[in-house]
Amino acid sequence: MSCGCLSRSESVLIVSIYGVSVSVALLSVLGLHGHDFGPGFSPFSTEILHQVCLSVYGICLMTNLLLFLGLVLPLRPLLIPWLASHSLLSLALSSASVYYLVLYVLTDECGEDCPILIGLACTLISAVIVLAYCIYLVQDYFDVLKYVIREKKEKSRKEEKV
Repeated sequence: MSCGCLSRSESVLIVSIYGVSVSVALLSVLGLHGHDFGPGFSPFSTEILHQVCLSVYGICLMTNLLLFLGLVLPLRPLLIPWLASHSLLSLALSSASVYYLVLYVLTDECGEDCPILIGLACTLISAVIVLAYCIYLVQDYFDVLKYVIREKKEKSRKEEKV
């Protein structure tokens, strides 16, 4: 089901618009300012991870634009890049949350940074949950488009026979 009283397509449209907005904001703010990955990251690894994150934000922006276009034109194949990239993003965020939980929080190495790292891990887990729901919405709409296309083909075949 979709959010509240919105239709499936409206819910997915909101997901695409929100995704574009967040991607643009992350690219502009963190692209200029940089990232802070917490204690234990050297400046070299922070710079590499910063470049990786900028690439991820760019990919998310492009796939969210494709999702928007796939909704406007009802083209199913344009939803596939969004589903694939955001599923991978969900896995990466899950890995990062486990990294922060296991490596720092469950060991005594975090010291005075434990509350910050617990908050970061909880934020990442929340992001994964929200992202999983968005993936569910888009996948559901993807299936609906598949059904609509099949119905149109069957209807045109019946009309051709008559």
